[in-house]
Amino acid sequence: MHPATRFQISVITPTEFLERFESTAKGERLVRNLRWIPVDNAIARQTAAFRRSLRLSGRRIGDFDLLIGSTAFVMQLPLVTNNEESFHRLEGLTIINYRAAADYCT
Repeated sequence: MHPATRFQISVITPTEFLERFESTAKGERLVRNLRWIPVDNAIARQTAAFRRSLRLSGRRIGDFDLLIGSTAFVMQLPLVTNNEESFHRLEGLTIINYRAAADYCT
């Protein structure tokens, strides 16, 4: 990873991430130094727009994924994920598979 790279996460991301740990303290050590991006009015509006579009096309994704994807979209940040199938449904979102993220950051 490039030393100047600073990863940021949606405040929604820890909701999914931390529930996988028996002790959230272990998981929190992995995310505490990341900048958490709050959901604001712009992100809420974009989430609604994506959600409507996906509902009308019959290609829905989960609400957490919608919020996370909308955060990246509004902040004009690439979304690093291994869930490309769902996030590719959000038109205009830049997606980087986390396995390729190391190449992106160097």
